[in-house]
Amino acid sequence: MNKHTTLFINALELEVFLGWPTEERMRKQVIALDMEINLPEPPKACTSDHLDDTVCYHQLINTLRAKLGEKKFRLIEHITADVYETVKNILPEDSDLNVSLTKHPQIQGLGSVTFNYRDSR
Repeated sequence: MNKHTTLFINALELEVFLGWPTEERMRKQVIALDMEINLPEPPKACTSDHLDDTVCYHQLINTLRAKLGEKKFRLIEHITADVYETVKNILPEDSDLNVSLTKHPQIQGLGSVTFNYRDSR
């Protein structure tokens, strides 16, 4: 029987320069990242209990924070695609990835906007 494993990263707060107007991009704002990583097979860590045998989410988060920390983005679509490509290059081959980024724009009456970028299934 094939086993299916998924790693979920929920509501990771990232500070980024993001916004269409130049003024909005001048200061960092907090966005929330949600990811669903479907692995092609269970990681060896399921039986070994060793960090080297799995996707280290701490390392993945540090990579994202370093990459996104100084870059400036105008659109949520662009930053979401950038996150997707960065993470996809870290994952084992044949992993499926689903990335959602949520922003709280300064638009009266609007709570948040979320953009999703994922592998097709």
